[in-house]
Amino acid sequence: MTEKRSVPACALDLISGYLYPNPRYCLPISDRQRRGRFFAVFPKTGLQIIRESCMIETVKKDAAATYAAIQFIGKIFQKEIFMEKIFELLGWTNGQICRFWEWIGLFKNFSFSGFSLKKFFAGILVAFELFNAAAFKTPVHPYGQVLDLSDYQLVFCDEFDADALNTDVWYTRGNGARRSGYNGASQVKQENGNLIITGEYLENAEYGEGWYAGAVALRQKYTKGYFEIKCICNDSKDFWSAFWFQGSHPYDAELSNGGVGSAEIDIFEAFGNDKILKNNRNALDQTVWCNGFDDDDEHLDKCSFSSIGNDIFHEYNTYGLEWTDDEYIFYINGVETGRTSFGNGVSTDTEELIVSLEIPEAGITLDKSEKTEFIVDYVKVWQK
Repeated sequence: MTEKRSVPACALDLISGYLYPNPRYCLPISDRQRRGRFFAVFPKTGLQIIRESCMIETVKKDAAATYAAIQFIGKIFQKEIFMEKIFELLGWTNGQICRFWEWIGLFKNFSFSGFSLKKFFAGILVAFELFNAAAFKTPVHPYGQVLDLSDYQLVFCDEFDADALNTDVWYTRGNGARRSGYNGASQVKQENGNLIITGEYLENAEYGEGWYAGAVALRQKYTKGYFEIKCICNDSKDFWSAFWFQGSHPYDAELSNGGVGSAEIDIFEAFGNDKILKNNRNALDQTVWCNGFDDDDEHLDKCSFSSIGNDIFHEYNTYGLEWTDDEYIFYINGVETGRTSFGNGVSTDTEELIVSLEIPEAGITLDKSEKTEFIVDYVKVWQK
């Protein structure tokens, strides 16, 4: 007769069944003793107690039942027509919906193969973060595949070691009025092996008094490949650092055609230095923008992922985009943060790659004596 057990004990039995599936260690032990001993003496002695106390036949039944339940949950939520109505009622964004399907993917692809405690608890944390991201638009740590460039070749690299910007491959972009200030070529410099774009208030400048920032873009335009920047984001409120693609007509509904004709692809934008929570401060947005995907041509369509970097305002991080025939895959520090073919598919446009320090629409709260800097170590491009 099988003893009646609680969920925590069952979970421990599942672990023990995979670590030590030996029928001769079948000594019954109560739930309270099992849990107490496990957490009191884990990892070494706790594992021995689990091995001695597991009931193998019950473990197998528990594992089979758990696996079947997880697969069943996945199948229910795969009914996309049903879920579209739910998303509509909840008012979720496309980014939230993407995170939800990632969460469901964890259940759909659930497997006990290659089991380890590290993977088990890491999986729990990922599932928790993805659920919160879907429900509450919170950022997640990178958790996906590790970047593999074995099929790519490096076709462009600038480590900004020269004394000045290489204007044969770059140009200063969008000079003149920009939102509540100006972009100016004077705000872009190279120093100590870095490209530096400065945001500051100037009284006697090219376009008059006001707040200034800057942007540079590659003269060579690209369609598909892997694109990466290594940088320290500007450490201030209001201004934000960005690395992004802009096509020739991403905001026109007819020409963008839901992103197939053209899109804006934000490899990253860092807005969060004024946030209270540490994770939110280190969060970045990675977004695909287009128009013509739905019936509302007055507003742009977007799918956005919010992910967490490592102390992004003080340390170098890398941010990348793998743009394939079928999807966009975003990375932070070589680990996937999200993938999407949002809209009617990936852009077929030849697009401009941009590094910029952005000025807000209004309401700059910095003191006029303050400066902020976006520091870039390198920009690299790989293609097949």
